[in-house]
Amino acid sequence: MTRLKRSITMNHAVSIRPGCLLLMVRTPIFVVFLLSIGPCGWCDTQSPTTTAAQLDRAARFIDAANWQKAEETLHVVLRAHPGQADALNFLGIVAGKQGHTEEAEALFREALGSNPSLGSAWANLAHVYQDRGDSERALRTLEQGIKHVPQDSRLLSETAMLLADRGQFSEALRRLQAVRSSARTSDFWELLGRVYLSAGDFSNAEENLLRALHGKTESVPTLRQLAGIALKRNETERAREYLARALRIAPNSPELLYEYSQVALQDKLSSEAVLALRKAILMEPDRPEFLFALGNALLDTPDYHEALPYFRRYVELRPDDARGQLSLGWALFLERDFPEAQRHFEETLRLDPQQADAWYHLG
Repeated sequence: MTRLKRSITMNHAVSIRPGCLLLMVRTPIFVVFLLSIGPCGWCDTQSPTTTAAQLDRAARFIDAANWQKAEETLHVVLRAHPGQADALNFLGIVAGKQGHTEEAEALFREALGSNPSLGSAWANLAHVYQDRGDSERALRTLEQGIKHVPQDSRLLSETAMLLADRGQFSEALRRLQAVRSSARTSDFWELLGRVYLSAGDFSNAEENLLRALHGKTESVPTLRQLAGIALKRNETERAREYLARALRIAPNSPELLYEYSQVALQDKLSSEAVLALRKAILMEPDRPEFLFALGNALLDTPDYHEALPYFRRYVELRPDDARGQLSLGWALFLERDFPEAQRHFEETLRLDPQQADAWYHLG
């Protein structure tokens, strides 16, 4: 079973931008920044328009990494409204972005002291602990936040991700099922699909990923996940269609080109695999897995003699890989360079005496 990968990023919130579900899964993943806040004390009593404008201005400075201007703007808010939770939350983000994690933690806690229903502050505080490698405390923080804001889709989703990372898929799914219908965006369906996929439930994973794709038709991560499900079912043609669609969206992605080539090889489409790998190697000429894959793909074409330099470079990069030594030996054998081929077959057996092909070629 695969595990969810996640990238922790401070999220900030301001009332005039609509909220959305926070997903931090990378395959790379994608990061969706939250820019929303819940009900807050000043909204009905103290210059809401001015305060909202100042918070929005601070958020823009944060987006631009202009920490000094962001701090100045937020201190103006706090001088007018001491203890203003959103401003304290933003200051925590600024501190965290500059590496001052203890100060950030204190500011997030102060923000929550002013407004325990500020979901983004609970999420940011959890991120501080997650960045320190304390996922247990991060999880407890998120669960505590849910007690104050039980329908906060961000907190429920992040809790689900942490639970899924721990292999607690049933609990993760329970948290996601608590997300209200109005918050079930394409990003939500993608996260739900990923959790099902990690749990090995391919049917539900596919169903929810297709829902996500319906809302975000150009989501490369979703297309890659769907291709993976198709491969698990040995539906290589369908997997190749998903990856080809992803490549039309991101034609210069070396990873996608490599993945497409591997599926093409399974479908005996060596020429297509070669074309994809040549393009990938133009962008990343020393990626060992690209070199090895291109060499193998070329061996299945009339241009098999072109495989030799790719295997040579692979062996230079990974001299202790028995597979590389064996493949280089075979490419040399095809070029009728028998003495050098023998040397690499012998090196293969030194690295892995169980390599039957090397014994066969030497015999």
